[in-house]
Order: sequence, then structure tokens, then C-alpha cells
Amino acid sequence: MTMANRITMARIVSIPVFAILVLNYTPERDWIRLVALGLFAASAATDALDGLVARHWHQKTHFGSFLDPLADKLLINVGFLLLAAKRDLPVTIPDWVTVIVLGRDIIIVAGVWFISQFHGPLKFEPRILSKITTCFQMASLLSVMLALGLSMPLLYATSGITVLSGADYILAGSKKISEPAE
Repeated sequence: MTMANRITMARIVSIPVFAILVLNYTPERDWIRLVALGLFAASAATDALDGLVARHWHQKTHFGSFLDPLADKLLINVGFLLLAAKRDLPVTIPDWVTVIVLGRDIIIVAGVWFISQFHGPLKFEPRILSKITTCFQMASLLSVMLALGLSMPLLYATSGITVLSGADYILAGSKKISEPAE
């Protein structure tokens, strides 16, 4: 296994620990929020690090191209689900924001499955808008855990960019459907 894939695996392994921390947070034990924040920030940083390592040391693999976005989706979706459900945090995520974030990912996964089933395997290339969306989503989660005053404006912006990114994937999928099956 390459170093880049090990870094990505470490991000995946950190997700249950992050979840346990968030679930055990109480206002009386605010230090747990800070530890969860540190773990999430470190995990988010590995998103850039694994890609850098893969490119710099020529460690790009088919497994890594599947694993990296999966790790991102798991980290982000678990973060939004738990932080939206945890109502005793200093800043909470509105449920509708979480629905938008999860809904986009469900639509993308369902679309990829559908297109693969009826039009052959997809060569999946990440889209620039998707990378921007991931950055906004991670920044929103960090902002909520930091209890920053800019959390709500950032969550609104994240919702908008998430919707745009979902529409971008739908358009790309529609183009793929109109092509002849392989």
C-alpha cells in the first residue's frame, strides 16, 4: 500500500473516533469539542496531503482514486449529521443544510451507479466545483466546531455551492447518458 493510501486510510480510521468525541460532548466538557475539532482539522488536512504525496512521489493508484473521495464523503457526511444532531453545541447546523449536503452525495452516488449499470464503467474525474464544495463543507464544519460568528453565513454559502456542484454533476451525467453506451 502506498504512503498516499495509508494517509487516506488514517483519515477513514479517524472518523469513528471523531464521531465518539462529538457524541460525548457536553457543554460541561467543552474540551471534547476542542479535541474533536483538532482531530477533524488534522483529518481534513490529510485530504490535501494524500494528494500531494501521490502526485509528488508518483503514487497515484486506482484504489486511491476511489478511496480518497470516499474518505472525504464519510468525514464530511458524518460531520454534518452529528453536528446537526448535537443541539447542545455553541453553534448548530440547521437540518436543511445537512439534507442538502447528504442529498447531493446520494444523488451523485445513485447517478454514478445508474450510468455505470446502463452505459458502462465511468472514468471518474473530480470536478473543480466539487473540490471547492469540499473545501467549503470542511470549512463550515470547522467553523461550527470553533463556534465562530461567521458559521451561519458560511453554511449558507456552503449550501449554495453544494447545490451548484450537484447541478454540475447532474449536467455531466446527462451528457454521459446521451453518449452511446460502451
